[in-house]
Amino acid sequence: MDVLITLKSLYDSLPNAELRVAEYILRHSDRVPYESVNEIAKNVNVSVPSVTRLTKRLGFHNFKDFKVALAMGESQSSLVVDVFSQITKDDTDSDIIDKAFLGNIKSLNDTMKIIDRNGIVRFSELCAAASRLVFFGVGSSGIICDEAALRFSHLDLQAEACNDTVSIILQMSRLKKKQICIGISHSGKTALVGEGLRIAKGQGAITALITNYMNTPFKELCDYVFYTSFVENSVKSAAVSSKIAQLAIIDTIYLLTAKKMRRTWDLSEFDITLGRLMRVK
Repeated sequence: MDVLITLKSLYDSLPNAELRVAEYILRHSDRVPYESVNEIAKNVNVSVPSVTRLTKRLGFHNFKDFKVALAMGESQSSLVVDVFSQITKDDTDSDIIDKAFLGNIKSLNDTMKIIDRNGIVRFSELCAAASRLVFFGVGSSGIICDEAALRFSHLDLQAEACNDTVSIILQMSRLKKKQICIGISHSGKTALVGEGLRIAKGQGAITALITNYMNTPFKELCDYVFYTSFVENSVKSAAVSSKIAQLAIIDTIYLLTAKKMRRTWDLSEFDITLGRLMRVK
């Protein structure tokens, strides 16, 4: 797993001392691999244990392993990291076009680095055997749920989308064992998504979450968690690139599920009817 991507995902939930260490690492990732734990602690004005606690939180046994992984990640960094940055009032139209596309590319590349490949394969096997799938989320995540339900309907599965309080609570309460719900929350803290997962878990359903933050408080309610990676910029309210990564995860689960089922619904008549209705006369 890419060190800096993981660090950015945990950033908002770190205690103060570790947050200062994280800021230093993100700002000076090129030189940190060549510094000792004592040097970093001194530069940041924190204790040595604060530095080592952060590296262990990132999944490393010791500081040396962390530095090796960070150095490897730095050597593979691309131009995208340098070009994709905050959109400013001084940007030209061409700059904004570049940043929009490069933001999507970076989000997809980073998400692919951290995806739990074994987990997503196991989850797709469960989807292929499930009698019902329910996707739920609010706001822009609810729009992704509509897209997801439509995709899985092509597999002749009972796939539904919920994006308001009443339907989420109602449909989560109707779930049964071996049925599946997939919550989508960019922040990983959407209260309604958490409540939906809690209800579904109590019903014995298989629960999954797609989110951008690894320290989501809903992890204990989920059998599977799939993370996107999107570094927030000045267009924070839209979080556009995160939606591209969410759809990529949905598409991956969909294609793997189709492979496991070894069949899809015959849509030939549907396509003919749709084409006829949409054709300009």
